[in-house]
Amino acid sequence: MDYEALRRRPEWHAQAKCIGLTDVMFATDEFSQLRARQICRDCPVAVPCLVAAFDRREPDGIWGGLSYEEREAIRKRRSL
Repeated sequence: MDYEALRRRPEWHAQAKCIGLTDVMFATDEFSQLRARQICRDCPVAVPCLVAAFDRREPDGIWGGLSYEEREAIRKRRSL
């Protein structure tokens, strides 16, 4: 286990509804992505999660309910 990575996790991470669901949150099939979005919809930390994904330019997975492509589209619109 990477204890250093665990130590660096933000405090909000412990409240995330997706803990232990890496296979769903990083899946590429449509059904799993829909399930991931449903998990995010009810998550109390979806906003800080999404902000963290933007800050890190997270290239994979559903973060805060959005895919990489959706996050990049927002980033591009904001830079115009």
